[in-house]
Amino acid sequence: MVDQAAKLREMTEKLNGKEGATYSNAQFSNIIAISSGKGGVGKTNIVTNLSYALTKLGKKVVIFDADFGLANIDILLGISPKYTLKDVLSGEKEISDILVKMPNGVTIIPGSQGAEEIANLDVTDRKRSLKQCLKLRESADYLLIDTSAGIHRSVIDMVMAAGRLVVVTTPEPTSITDAYSLIKIVVKNQPKKDIALLVNNVRSSQEAKDIYENMNKILIKFLGRSIDYFGFMLYDNIVTNAVRKQKPFFDTAPNSHAAKCIETIARKLIGDTPEKVPGSSTMYGFFKRLLGVR
Repeated sequence: MVDQAAKLREMTEKLNGKEGATYSNAQFSNIIAISSGKGGVGKTNIVTNLSYALTKLGKKVVIFDADFGLANIDILLGISPKYTLKDVLSGEKEISDILVKMPNGVTIIPGSQGAEEIANLDVTDRKRSLKQCLKLRESADYLLIDTSAGIHRSVIDMVMAAGRLVVVTTPEPTSITDAYSLIKIVVKNQPKKDIALLVNNVRSSQEAKDIYENMNKILIKFLGRSIDYFGFMLYDNIVTNAVRKQKPFFDTAPNSHAAKCIETIARKLIGDTPEKVPGSSTMYGFFKRLLGVR
C-alpha cells in the first residue's frame, strides 16, 4: 500500500508540475476538503450541516464521503447507500447509480473503501473512472469532502487534490496539537495550500479567536506561513439531539446557536469563493487530480 500511495502521490504532483496541466488552488476553491488531525471533533457534522446551509442559500452541493474507514455521513442523515465509489471504480456501476439525493437537493457520493481502490487502479481503469466522474462536472457549485481524521497518506492525497483545506479542531489540547501536525504535513507537500481553521465546541467567539491566533503564531514561527480563520461553532446540546435523531440540526433546529454559526460560515464561504472560474470544470478537475489521469 505504501508503494501504491507513493505512485498516486507522484502522479498527483506531476499534474501540478511540469508534466501536466498546471492547476492553482484558486481554480479549485469550490472543492473543499474538511479534515482534522484527531477524530471526534465534529467534522462530519459540520460537513453535513454546512451542505444544508449552502443549499438554503441557493447553491448546489455534493458531499464526497471520503472517510473511508469510518464513513458516518449515512448515519447522520439516516440513509443506507446500496452502492459506493468502490462499485464505480470496479466498473460494476456508473456514477449515477451510487449517488444519493436528499430531499433538500444535497447529493452524496458514498465513498467506502475508495482510497484503496484508487491506489490499485491501472491507467486504463483510471481513465474509465474519470469518464464516469465527467458526468458530475455540472452537478455542483461546491464539493465538500469529508476526509478521514489523522495524517494517513490517503488523507493527504485527498487534501492535495482539493483546492481548499478546512481543519477542524476543538479547544482540547490534543485536538489542537493534532490539527497542527496535519497542517504541517500538508504545508510540506503543498506550501501554498489554501488552509483555514474552524474551531468547534467553543463557549464564545473570543475563545475560538484566541485558539486561531495562537495557532497562527506558531505556524508563522515554525512553518513561515499563516492560515485563514474559517469560523467557529458554539457548544450546543441541540447538536447531540440532532445526531440521535439522524437529522441535520440546521434542518431540525434552524434557530439554534449551532445553526446560526453554520449559516454564518456558509455566507462567509460564498463571499470568499469566486462564482465561476473561466475555462475550468472544478468537479472534473478534482477527480482528474485524484485519479492521477493526465
